[in-house]
Amino acid sequence: MKTLEKAVKYFLTILLLGMTILTMYQIIMRFVFNNPSSWSEEAVRILFIWASFIAGGIGIKDRIHIGIDVLVNLFPAKLRKAIAVISNCAIVFFSAWLFGGAWKLMVKSISQPTPALGVPRSLLYAPIVLFCVLVFAFGIREVILCIRSINDDGKGAAE
Repeated sequence: MKTLEKAVKYFLTILLLGMTILTMYQIIMRFVFNNPSSWSEEAVRILFIWASFIAGGIGIKDRIHIGIDVLVNLFPAKLRKAIAVISNCAIVFFSAWLFGGAWKLMVKSISQPTPALGVPRSLLYAPIVLFCVLVFAFGIREVILCIRSINDDGKGAAE
């Protein structure tokens, strides 16, 4: 799991670096040479979509997504941990369900080119599929950690 996390974070770094370089290229071409690029804006948009979905997948692993835990915090620790297991199971099931729809959309759009770059439009939907895989993998990990923590003395993933 550590190797997957490292690979995903390196890939995310490359995407952000590419976005930065292409945005600078856009600015220089538009304002210095008065010759705006027709393809770089679309390329940045595609990289942004990829970066957003990959970061969302990492967010599951790092537990940084928004959660409303006011009500959950009123319960005893063991019950909070059980609720965390149920919550993480729901996330895993949702990612599996979303994967099916995202996969179908990606396959259907493989022959449709994007306007400026001419790359398959499925390139825009592939990050959703990757997001689902990441959420599923990291979600299963969280479920396992939460279940293990139920029998611990107050230490664990759910607290």
